[in-house]
Amino acid sequence: NPLPTPGPFAFAYKWNRRRWWWWDRCIDYPYWERIVTTHGLNGSMMAQTFLNDADGWLTGANIFLTRKGSTGDLTVLLCETHDTGQPNIDAVIAESLPISPEYMNLWPYSTRVVFPPALLQQGKRYALAFITAGNHYLATTERNQLTSGTLFYSTDQAWFQGFGDMSRDLAFELIFAE
Repeated sequence: NPLPTPGPFAFAYKWNRRRWWWWDRCIDYPYWERIVTTHGLNGSMMAQTFLNDADGWLTGANIFLTRKGSTGDLTVLLCETHDTGQPNIDAVIAESLPISPEYMNLWPYSTRVVFPPALLQQGKRYALAFITAGNHYLATTERNQLTSGTLFYSTDQAWFQGFGDMSRDLAFELIFAE
């Protein structure tokens, strides 16, 4: 097998002739796919938006309650937001299992909400939406450092900001996988 003659920009290539050969092809397949399920939830709805500051897999949240009713489960939705910053409950990323009142802890203790792992992107705004038919009260904070989020409540499928006080936000902690 002769080598080409060296020149100013020539590289030494070797010619190989084979009777059998194969060609490797790399095909990328995403390892997750969208699963769409439709069902209804009844009750009062509140939501807190937040700006995600790092890519990561969200696995849950710690929420804080100041009062809990004797009946009525609490369901938490992780959803995207509209361009206007309002929660988009038509774009739910993850849903928690219903939390019954006997598993709810009162302030200063937290109640753990578990989500299936959900990838959150850096710089994107998300919302935690709380739906319950019970008489539960979520803890709020005043003048906190969550300057990139807003507290919303919903009536008749319309979102309203705050409760007349834009300095309030819901108290929560996000739990990401390590």
